[in-house]
Amino acid sequence: MAEEKAGEERSWPDGYDLHQDCSIRGSNLCWKFADSVGCSGCYLAADKKGKECSEAKQRWDETLALLPRDIDTLGCGSACLLCAADPEPADGYALLEMANEDPYYEKGIIFGYGKKVRSPVGSLVSVPIRVGRRCRRAFRMVECIQIVWPIITFLVSLLLLAVPQIGQPMSRVSPLLPVAFVVLLTVGGYYLGRNLSLWYVEKHADEVRFDLSRIPLIRAMLGRGWYYFQVNHGLPRLTFTKKKPVERLFPPMQAEPEAAE
Repeated sequence: MAEEKAGEERSWPDGYDLHQDCSIRGSNLCWKFADSVGCSGCYLAADKKGKECSEAKQRWDETLALLPRDIDTLGCGSACLLCAADPEPADGYALLEMANEDPYYEKGIIFGYGKKVRSPVGSLVSVPIRVGRRCRRAFRMVECIQIVWPIITFLVSLLLLAVPQIGQPMSRVSPLLPVAFVVLLTVGGYYLGRNLSLWYVEKHADEVRFDLSRIPLIRAMLGRGWYYFQVNHGLPRLTFTKKKPVERLFPPMQAEPEAAE
């Protein structure tokens, strides 16, 4: 469980009238909700007996204990962290979802029902990383290449089948042959897009950190059992936004760490 360092004091956000009788008031979990939605938007406010509050508080403390204490510095500062060289100014955030099998959590094997088994996801956090225009465009280009080429080859196959000299002979051989032709070209487009995206990543590897483990704090998380929750052809999936959904994971202390490099 994450513990407070001696001599550190929390700084709570202004404008929130925290409920005096809440069992998680003043905790790390309280900060998480107070910083984002406040007491009025906290789903634990309806827990009158406090059992759910206690369990949620303990699980969140255990999750924070698995994180580097300075993880919030990834979202602080003015330079893009995804630049491999000559960082450009950051103008937004890349949200990276990281999961960990701890703390221990059980769920039903079939849609939450049936025999209880350990869930591979005990913790799930969204980590905001500073990003600039060039790196954001590069990551989006990789996704675009992977999506566009299957669509292109699918449309091309339909256009070719619309040509009588091509479509009619196929239909006379077998009614399923045109379908197989469309499927074959679409699958070919998928693999073509995949290979072209890998070529693009390799070509721009000296400019953009497509391998996020090159960022020290992300590498530290991976060493603590965290893993990318969503992966696309070996690359972690990122969601780009101009504003951080949550300002920070840890409550701020009097002595704040400097922004990550």
